[in-house]
Amino acid sequence: MSFKYGCFISYRHAEPWPTGVFIEQLFQALKGEVKAETDLDVFRDVDRMKGGAILEPSITEALRDSVCMVLVYTPPYFSLEHTYCAREYKAMLALEQHRLPGTTNGLIIPVVYRGLKRFPKELQGRKRLDLSSPTLMAADLNTQPSFLSCVHEIAEYAADRLEELAALKPPDLNGKFRLPTDAEILPWLKQIAFVGGPLPGRPEAA
Repeated sequence: MSFKYGCFISYRHAEPWPTGVFIEQLFQALKGEVKAETDLDVFRDVDRMKGGAILEPSITEALRDSVCMVLVYTPPYFSLEHTYCAREYKAMLALEQHRLPGTTNGLIIPVVYRGLKRFPKELQGRKRLDLSSPTLMAADLNTQPSFLSCVHEIAEYAADRLEELAALKPPDLNGKFRLPTDAEILPWLKQIAFVGGPLPGRPEAA
């Protein structure tokens, strides 16, 4: 089994400030650290913001070719109105169960950007990294030791899982891997979904 990406960043697309700035800096920092640890790239979907993009095949392929998922959690991540993040999560969960059955190590790394108090039970069995502190609103996160430590920990975790997967040699999925559909995911999503709305005067993100 070969991989193209050390990490797949899964996040709710939102306004440029502050979430978009955070995602960009996380992506750039991870690129360097993950490359140093694994010689692999990092995937971040930017095409969802572009009209007319055919997303599903490219997202499916990127998930399949990734060692781990970095799940950037904000409360709207599991949204009933915008299900793409939840579909990415469930797809990676299926890969995790296929590639690392019966192990205590997962392939999904939650990074809390907002909503620590509302962190869902669905994710609570996993080790999470907390970057929700207001002190991390700095324009340059690369000056923040807690951010740099988090990035390094993610890269090391991805390297460990890459080594573990190489030793286990799980069978290929032979073209059977895909994103779940809305119809497949909605019954589960209704149990955990964020039901709030945008702040007054702010449009809801796509």
